[in-house]
Amino acid sequence: MIHKEYFDIYDINENKLGYKVLRGKPLKKGEYHIVVEVITITKEGKLLVTRRHPNKHFPLYYEFTGGSVKAGETPLAGAKRELCEETGINANDDELIPLGTIVFKETIYKDYLYIIDEKQDIILQPDETIGYHFIHINNFDSFLEKYDFVPSGKKRFLENYKDKILELMKEYL
Repeated sequence: MIHKEYFDIYDINENKLGYKVLRGKPLKKGEYHIVVEVITITKEGKLLVTRRHPNKHFPLYYEFTGGSVKAGETPLAGAKRELCEETGINANDDELIPLGTIVFKETIYKDYLYIIDEKQDIILQPDETIGYHFIHINNFDSFLEKYDFVPSGKKRFLENYKDKILELMKEYL
């Protein structure tokens, strides 16, 4: 049985509009859904990236952990769920550090940073991811030049979060 996924619909100020939409349905002007992204980094400065399944949009591209917030879910709960589903990592609410919010087209991106003590064993989600790497943040630009990375995630990271993460990580690096 195929499970249908619904999203709560928001205005641009993240106020729920009181209804939900089936995943894949086009949104009307002024309607937004929330997508979360979790950038996981070790205290040694190694970023966790996963490789997308070949049957997904942007097949075999690398990405940070993330996905759409489901109907009835808060962005924080969605971030924790996505992190667990895609990597097997369980985080507490207070461990996810808000990085920022970016609106692009009909999507409100809510980004979080998750700092872990050391590399952890990753449990990949079948049909979602096929591999993963830990790449040092100082080598990440060259990784992005060499490998395909989901364009929107790459843009948000380079333009909005890389410097912020480096600043937050000063106590560790």
